[in-house]
Amino acid sequence: MNLKKTKITKNSAYKELFINSDKTVGKYFVILYKSTEIEGNEHVNFKFGITASKKIGNAVKRNWCKRIIRILVEQLDLTDLTKDLYINVIARKFMVKENFAILKDDFNYSIKKIVRYEKKSK
Repeated sequence: MNLKKTKITKNSAYKELFINSDKTVGKYFVILYKSTEIEGNEHVNFKFGITASKKIGNAVKRNWCKRIIRILVEQLDLTDLTKDLYINVIARKFMVKENFAILKDDFNYSIKKIVRYEKKSK
């Protein structure tokens, strides 16, 4: 199967994720996620959104957090994914002071937890 990663752009999609989704909480990220069955065998959709609130700090810190999250999503290995997955990654204020390796480990652990849970619920 072919994986297609795209960014969530509509406000209504963010609201839908906020209201009707599951969540996993890590030390540096909160991830809201929702999965749907695939409507065909062409490709799996992976849509992601990024949220960094003013609690994190000024605009420079928020943009740094968003940039790091984009890099983490780009490096994800989602070959196990069998359903369409929509996620919203919310940065936490502890993220600003950590190095990239620790953030990557925490993010990958959270995503693997989501993918394993979605495989079980099949």
